[in-house]
Order: sequence, then C-alpha cells, then structure tokens
Amino acid sequence: MVLQENRGFAGGNNAGIQVSSAQYVALLNNDTKADPHWLSALVDAADHGPRVGMWASKILSYQSPKVIDNTGLLLYWDGLARGRGRLEVDRGQFDHQQDILFPSGCAALYRKVMLDEIGSFDDEFFAYADDVDLGLRGRLAGWDCVYVPDAVVYHKYSSSTSAYSPMKAFLVERNRIWVLLKYYPVELVLLSPYFTFKRLVLSLYGALTGRGASGKFTTQNSLARAGLILLKAWCAAAHALPRIIRWRRGFTTKKRLGRQAFYQLHRRFSLSTAEIALKD
Repeated sequence: MVLQENRGFAGGNNAGIQVSSAQYVALLNNDTKADPHWLSALVDAADHGPRVGMWASKILSYQSPKVIDNTGLLLYWDGLARGRGRLEVDRGQFDHQQDILFPSGCAALYRKVMLDEIGSFDDEFFAYADDVDLGLRGRLAGWDCVYVPDAVVYHKYSSSTSAYSPMKAFLVERNRIWVLLKYYPVELVLLSPYFTFKRLVLSLYGALTGRGASGKFTTQNSLARAGLILLKAWCAAAHALPRIIRWRRGFTTKKRLGRQAFYQLHRRFSLSTAEIALKD
C-alpha cells in the first residue's frame, strides 16, 4: 500500500489496520531495531484472556541498550503521558509480566477485535499521544493491557522528528488536551488548569536550570518561543472543541469503566509533577 500523502503515525497505521484481517495487529516504529523474538514473545503472551486487548514491549534505548526507553505508559492528571521506567538503568526491575495501563505505540500488539469495537487511532492527532488516546479508550471500554518483558525493542527516541522540536512540542501539548477532553471526568477537566500550572512552573524551573525536556528544548529555542507554541497548541485544541464534545457523547455507549474505576486506574498508573516536568 502506498499513501499519497503523509498521514502521520495515526493515519499511516490506520491505513494498514483497515485492510488487516488478522487476529492481532503489531506496530513497530521505523526508528527501532527489534529483537528476533520480539513478535513471537508478544503473540505467545496473547493467550491471557479474552479481555486483554493490548500488549506492551520492553523498549530500550538504541544508543544505550542498558537504559530503558519505556515499559508502557503512565499518565499525569492533565492528560500528559510519559514512559514507565524511562531513563532508568535496566537492572531487571521490569522483567516480570504484569498488567499495565497501556502500551507505547512504538512497539505494541493490539487485538483486532478490540480495534473493531472501539476504533483505531484518531487521524486528527497526526503524531504523539495517539497511542495514549487509543490505549485509554481501550481501558475505558473494559480492555486490559499486559506488559511482556521478553518482547524487546531498541528505539532511537523521537528520531522521526526531533526530541525537542517545536513541531513535537506543539503536537504533544495540543493532543494531551484532546485526550483530557475526550476521556477525563468533567471535574478533572475543570481542575486540569491547576495541574497544568504546576507542571509548567516546574518546567520553567527545568528550562532555567537545564533539567528535563524543557531544559533541552530551551537550548535550541527561546522561552518566548516556547510560550508561543503553548498558546498555539491551546488555541488549536480549543478550535476542535465541538468535534471533541460530539465524540465524547458518542463514546459514552462504549464505556464500561465508571468514574470511580477511572480514578482507581489513574491513581495506580499516575505520575508526579516532578517526574513529568523534570525528567527528559
């Protein structure tokens, strides 16, 4: 299949998913090197019950194979996500199979029946947080996710764009707002400016002291430009509000997890403000 335009991570993968008749759909980024047993390990783990719809890989750094890229994803209270175990030295602390929140789309396996039920990626995301959108949608629809430590992949982090590019900063911020608006309870949506303010204050500290992603971003871009990117992302997210509201109403019929279950799940797989703001 040859696409006539760049549809990003979301649209490109959707094109393949739509023509697939397989039982499972495996995703693997073009900036990775997979262990020869990566796919077989995921498929072997796919016997974990009919309501397991996602399987996550153990993703290590391509440049530093003893450093973890992620072992699934975690969530902050304003919809932003980060890799579980990111930048930790791999000492075997994530070498046991377990239930996790959802996988990074960099290297993951999805049950096709789940995708047929809840839909695939949101094309409007283009790139970044589209795996968060899909993963959280799956969890709210009652599907589980299993982390498979024997499914190993080595990843060149953000090499398709740049780890600290303005384009990535814009997409990450816009898309995390869409995740928030699509899935979070109304009271958390209303409280989210508080959590975002905390995150941005610590990110500003990181930018001034050279810590975290914001510290790296401001070595290539000014603080003023960073502020303009945030403003642009917020405006773009707000512009799509009517579409998001319609989507949220339509998804209500597919939800199996209530408000209390959402809070329990989020607390179990949540990130602190310091971790989301001050780590690379």
